[in-house]
Amino acid sequence: MKKIIILCAILLACSHLFSQGSGIRGGVRAGATTSQISGDDLSGFHKLGAYAGVFANIPFPNERWKFQMELNFIMKGSSRFVKASDDPNAVQKYVLNLFYIELPLLIKYNAFRNFDIELGPTINFLMGSREVDLGGQIMGRPPFRFFEFCILGGVSYSFNEHWSINLRYTNSIIPVRIPDWAYYRSVKKQFNSAFALSGVFQF
Repeated sequence: MKKIIILCAILLACSHLFSQGSGIRGGVRAGATTSQISGDDLSGFHKLGAYAGVFANIPFPNERWKFQMELNFIMKGSSRFVKASDDPNAVQKYVLNLFYIELPLLIKYNAFRNFDIELGPTINFLMGSREVDLGGQIMGRPPFRFFEFCILGGVSYSFNEHWSINLRYTNSIIPVRIPDWAYYRSVKKQFNSAFALSGVFQF
């Protein structure tokens, strides 16, 4: 928790510095994610997590277009809780937490008066992971890759010059892990996919 607080303070300071440049505007975001792992035999965006960070954007000569850089903390993963009476053969508890530092590089376009759309790649760095079931932490499985490469798309609605709400979707474009225990499955590769909803304040 102490590391997360320190990181948030650094991100806020960086965003303030970004906003001091000519034509450059910075801001902060905070919200939540809902995610899943494709290829883990569990379907549905059941894993909730936190999402927070800072950004700086630079307008093009045509001010409807902007280039935006971000530095975010994002939680991803997968989870499932099943009562034994519902399906005796199912995994009754499974929780996977993945903690990433996310670096999006986005092109934003003001499609309508208050609506922006955004698209671009992200490079993520895995800070940690934890995989548990009813027996506790699961050990001995292949590790997740340190680097994650994703494509991000989203839309924002602005209430005024400073406040907006943002919804975005990200999906891995290379596997984050290739399991070695599920030999019955023809496709073993695992990919992250997540929705993120956040409130945004721009200085």
